[in-house]
Parts: sequence; structure tokens; C-alpha cells
Amino acid sequence: MIFYDLLIREVRQATRAQNNLGGTYQVLAQHGVAPKQNLQHSVKAFTEAAHRFKEQQNWANHAMAQKNLEMTYRGLARHGIEPEKNLRLAGQAFKEANAHGQN
Repeated sequence: MIFYDLLIREVRQATRAQNNLGGTYQVLAQHGVAPKQNLQHSVKAFTEAAHRFKEQQNWANHAMAQKNLEMTYRGLARHGIEPEKNLRLAGQAFKEANAHGQN
């Protein structure tokens, strides 16, 4: 049982770290450091974090990761990177965040 508890704790920490990584990429992009690449890395990190939070049924953090994903997609659109697609994806992330209580 102790091993299981340790494993669960490690998985949760790894998921939070993945979400933090997405935020780091987002901040780099906001400061003009390779915005396209960093926003794309941010999408991957937030998507993975949202998926893991959902698996853990951690709905508050899942919604937060979706909200972060929404902002990242909007950033991609602002940089002229597939604006229609990224705005559509931002809308989907917004809906998913709201489905779990994040406004």
C-alpha cells in the first residue's frame, strides 16, 4: 500500500510539473522568445497535463489546464499561426474548461 501511495503522489507531481512546463513555454513566447515554437510546446504540455488530470479525475486542475490551453491557442492565432484552426481549438478548450467549472 505504501508503494501505491508513493506512486500516486509521483504521478500527481509529474502532472503538475507538465502543467508548469506549459506555463513556462507560454511565458517565453510572451516575452518574444521563439513564440511559434514555444506556444506549440506549450500546447503539447498543457494537452498532456489536461489528459493526465482528467485520468486522475482532478476536475479543477483539468479545467485550469484547459483554460491555459485556450489562452495558448489564442496566442498562436494572434501570431498568425493557423488562426481559424487555433481559434476553433481555443473555443473547444474553453467549453471543456467550463464543463468542469473553470470560468
